Amino acid sequence: MDRTVHAFFFMGPAKLVKYMAGKGEGKMKKYTLAGNLWFYYRKLFGCFPEMAVRTVCYIGCSVLLPLFSIYLPKLLLDLVEKRVSPAVLAAGIGGFVLAAAALNGIGGWAREGGYFMMLHTRERLMYDVFRKFLRTEYRFTEDSDYRGKYFAALQCNYGGDWSVSQRFYDTLPDLIVHALCFVLYSAVIGYLHPAILVLLVSISAVHYVLGERERRYKESVRGQEDNLDRWRQVLESCSQNRKGAKDLRIFGLEGWLADRAQKVIAEEKKLGLIIRKKESLRENAVAAMDAVRDFAAYAWLAGAVAKGQIGAGDFVLCIGAVRGFGDFLNQMIAGIQLLLVTSDRAAHYREYCALPDEEPEDGPQTGNRQEASAGEEARPQALSIDFCDVSFGYREGEDVLRHFSLHIAPGERVALVGENGVGKSTFVKLLTGLYEPREGTIRIGGRDAKEMSKGERYRLFSAVFQENRIFPFTVLENLTLRPSQCADRERAKWALGKAGLWEVFERKGISLDSYMTKELLREGVELSGGQLQRFMLARALYYDRPVLVLDEPTAALDPIAEREVYEAYAKITEKKTAVFISHRLASTRFSDRIVLLEGGKVTECGTHEELLAQGKHYAKMFALQASYYRDSEKPLGKGEEKGDER
Repeated sequence: MDRTVHAFFFMGPAKLVKYMAGKGEGKMKKYTLAGNLWFYYRKLFGCFPEMAVRTVCYIGCSVLLPLFSIYLPKLLLDLVEKRVSPAVLAAGIGGFVLAAAALNGIGGWAREGGYFMMLHTRERLMYDVFRKFLRTEYRFTEDSDYRGKYFAALQCNYGGDWSVSQRFYDTLPDLIVHALCFVLYSAVIGYLHPAILVLLVSISAVHYVLGERERRYKESVRGQEDNLDRWRQVLESCSQNRKGAKDLRIFGLEGWLADRAQKVIAEEKKLGLIIRKKESLRENAVAAMDAVRDFAAYAWLAGAVAKGQIGAGDFVLCIGAVRGFGDFLNQMIAGIQLLLVTSDRAAHYREYCALPDEEPEDGPQTGNRQEASAGEEARPQALSIDFCDVSFGYREGEDVLRHFSLHIAPGERVALVGENGVGKSTFVKLLTGLYEPREGTIRIGGRDAKEMSKGERYRLFSAVFQENRIFPFTVLENLTLRPSQCADRERAKWALGKAGLWEVFERKGISLDSYMTKELLREGVELSGGQLQRFMLARALYYDRPVLVLDEPTAALDPIAEREVYEAYAKITEKKTAVFISHRLASTRFSDRIVLLEGGKVTECGTHEELLAQGKHYAKMFALQASYYRDSEKPLGKGEEKGDER
């Protein structure tokens, strides 16, 4: 279970807020506002070069239209005072109206048409996060801190018009408009009287300070908001997961989950009320200062008109300029603060996308189709495997394997056994290249594994893991893990036949193009546990790679089904190097050699008969497991009378 999910259910939302707020607080790579703007606009203009023209048109029109709106009343009053002819008055008004209509139309074309381009770019950014998760190093997918970064990167693109990219695309052009209008309006007001300009700027500076304090607080609790949103997703996953629906009902977990959800909602409400209180205080202070600003400016302008210092046209112009100046300056400050907030959020997206790709130039999905199409005769050559003094741990100072050494000969079938947590699955991850050892060397076929690319290394293995996932794709796509057009249909049928499934599929009317699982279609194919393992066997047959790795593939099967599956695997591993990983010992009877792990090291090694004869830990484990299948007539849990007396 994911550590965050585990913490959620055992700690509760309130404590988990503090738990998660302290996680992943390492030094984040700094991304500046200018750098983030360049990053996002480069994405936009890269997808749609014409957006540059649309943006310039929008800015120009948005600057000119407000000027037209405040100059039109002045023009009318000036023309009336001059007592011009009706024709001149109509021409002046008509010219302004036509110019304003043209600007409005061009601005609308630039804004509305560009919106869909922005939307497409946002979808591309979301796709990049999805693709990065598929391409990044495997170790990141198992680390809860990095999964938190993944969720934070996803959140950057959620929210529609409030997503990070859309905020950048909307806010920067508007900020430029407000800044240009601020300069133009400042020139008008400053020409009349510099004192008014100083008053307006001073009040707006206070606006900025208040807004910046609010922004910093919001950013300080941003992690808590993200984590609460993540816990909501955890709850939704727990309550909506089809595999857990039976447990929820039989064990009455709906009340527990509902209680957890209520606590999350309460935490969100509590945090939201604090944020809203701070917003309300700022808004009230800003409204009071705006009232003082307007009263002072209007009083001075009224006095100037009374003294004959300015005319009626200038009075109207200045009234519009003062009102517009305050609005534009406030919007400019709000725009700057919004860009700063957005930039802080964008850093999460860029940090995640900057994680190294596992194999940027090549990967397992670019493998040669000839590999899958090869006939039975063209079997790949078996390879040797050597672990030479290998040490590895998931956390510093906590090694799972310590100075581990093991040689597996070409074509040898080896069973790795031991209790849970001794390093069996870790061995598989190191062997297949999902992780790299901290110390020591791994050689495959005599070559140092570090000299191989990830794609080359992956193509050496057919692996079957305990956590088998069937995707809501077709049978053919699930079997080959390729698009249908890139798969060999005849070989797929052959592999399913060898695994004992093709006749079953034909009898049930299941074709290679039938969809699996019921996630998309009601009639989707569902496999039983034994059928699923045979399906995994068919996948291994389809690829026929030099090394077969089975990591607890039959843990969910009963002993009879388990034996049948291992017998099938034993047949296909002839002349192949095979590694069987299991804490149950059914696989050992089909292996050439058994390796017992304890404490991250090899403690016993030999054939089944040899280890039984030694009478050590393996023999005790085998005897204990075998006892479960003896004396079948004796009810489980009932000991011998003499044993009970003891």
